[in-house]
Amino acid sequence: MQQDIIKEALENIDDYHPLVSRKLKLAIDQLEKSDETEEWQQTGILVRDAWIEFAQKLWVDRGSDEEVDIGANDVKTVLRAVIRDDEIFKLTCSVFKLALKIQHDRNVFGGIARWCVFMTALSMEMLLNLLRKQGELSKSKYYKCPMCGSIKLSRVTKGVTDFDGFPIPMEYIECKKCGWNIEETGLTSLPFE
Repeated sequence: MQQDIIKEALENIDDYHPLVSRKLKLAIDQLEKSDETEEWQQTGILVRDAWIEFAQKLWVDRGSDEEVDIGANDVKTVLRAVIRDDEIFKLTCSVFKLALKIQHDRNVFGGIARWCVFMTALSMEMLLNLLRKQGELSKSKYYKCPMCGSIKLSRVTKGVTDFDGFPIPMEYIECKKCGWNIEETGLTSLPFE
């Protein structure tokens, strides 16, 4: 049953951000073949990297106009910006902090590394579900510009005119660094609504 819960969490994370899901799957694979402290520390590094990628995507989906490159020191800041509930924020941050601790802990053991990976997957899935429920999360597949690799993406609404001359607002994702853009969600509203 535990494996089914984790598998479902990873599938939900994969729908949102495949790279994060792959990093967590690598961490699980690492756990299965680990016998030594250094190998469990590697698990902490994979989980930390998954949190950084997850935070980058949350930041872009939040629609922030601020230009930042997310690093390990910024994950907590991004989580604070998107999580309203203090208890959920504390729980999520404690799981992230554990990943940071594991990567440096010379006395780490498999049980704590396993707990960290599983709680990370469950925490991320919980956040995705909460944010979707609150209507604050898109399913954008872009978190980095495919042309230049920048995470300095923003949502832009541009008006286009249909064949009858009615204005139709379209939502785009646009890179602030190189100017690349793509229509993201199609119609955001109809002119007669």
